Amino acid sequence: MSARPLQPVRSAVWLAFAAGFISLAHRSGFGVLYPSMVAGQGWSVGEVTGAYSVAMLIYSPAAVLSGQLVDRLGVRATMLFGALLLGIGLAGVGLARDLWQVYVLYAVAVGLGSPAVGFVPMLKLLSLRASSRLGWALGLFNVGQGVGALISSAALQLIVDGFDWRAGFGTLGMAALLVLLPLVLCGAPGRAENRTVHRAAPAGPPTRLWQQRTFWLMVLGNATVGYLLLLPAHQVAHLVLVGLPNVVAATAGGLMGACIGLGALLGGWAIDRWGAGRLGLVGALLLAIGVAALISTAPAAFWLAAIYVLAGGIGRGIIGVNLATVQARAFAGPALGRVSGLLDLGFGFGAFAGPYLTALSRDLTGSYNAGLATALLAGLLAAACTLIAGTVVEKHTPAALQEP
Repeated sequence: MSARPLQPVRSAVWLAFAAGFISLAHRSGFGVLYPSMVAGQGWSVGEVTGAYSVAMLIYSPAAVLSGQLVDRLGVRATMLFGALLLGIGLAGVGLARDLWQVYVLYAVAVGLGSPAVGFVPMLKLLSLRASSRLGWALGLFNVGQGVGALISSAALQLIVDGFDWRAGFGTLGMAALLVLLPLVLCGAPGRAENRTVHRAAPAGPPTRLWQQRTFWLMVLGNATVGYLLLLPAHQVAHLVLVGLPNVVAATAGGLMGACIGLGALLGGWAIDRWGAGRLGLVGALLLAIGVAALISTAPAAFWLAAIYVLAGGIGRGIIGVNLATVQARAFAGPALGRVSGLLDLGFGFGAFAGPYLTALSRDLTGSYNAGLATALLAGLLAAACTLIAGTVVEKHTPAALQEP
């Protein structure tokens, strides 16, 4: 009897791991590839990273659409669409000759495809199949992100050194297609499972959503976590600018992603035992230590990069898994996808603002330091929002976690 319900959980976790891997591989990979694009094509940092930022801006309304599709059509159909669009868009960037083509292929295709294989369908998937261990399952999703960043950053730097940035984008596109499509077909629940859960749910979509304090706290929390994407977008370029070798900088970027996964896994394990929200401030403190070390890194103090990787990565992972768990438990039910899509409007806005404002600061001042420093405030805001919302949500957690 126990083998049958366990198999869907395993397939869901493997799919979540792979989706996390691809998600951060292409986001961190952009940070490795764009300096070569700037040098090879003569474009400015702001022009190139503008494509990344616009993709994050498009991510917002696309996440709302993905939430609607997840609730109506199921996780499988939504993720198949997203994997195809994401893979074609990334591979297509490697063939682009003009800047406008980069914007169309990366900003539009990747901006639309990413949310359809990212956080919104993962939250629905894991809420359906791993609700009693949601923190742990979300932690494994983040571990996939960490492993993706760890492998992709160093690997893409080697591809750039041996070939060029075009080969790097081609590799990312093929990875998205060859890894995600088979796992989605095997492990994603379809429309029938959605209908079963909806019939079992005791209530419909949340009423008066816009009047709920928790909703607006989650909007702000998602925006600040999205803003923190300035770190994977610019950490490699910053370390190279201050004098670290390219491969060392790329490896540090990859290890940062791995530590994010580790922090999320440890944080998720702790949340399942002691409740959501309270670890956020610990995560914010660790992130602040890490960012301060990153800003202070220099060839004579290269060891500070290790502090950034360890403290900053674990802190960022704790912040993220706290926010995701609180969100899933606060809006559990048949409308989770739609609500999560709306909340991702905040994430998309932050993901646009953080990388883009940091790039503008770099173009104006010749340094990433001012932009990186804003990550300190973002981490504290994310932790505060999660702490306040988590205090309210924990009162209703037992009912939210009951299996239908």
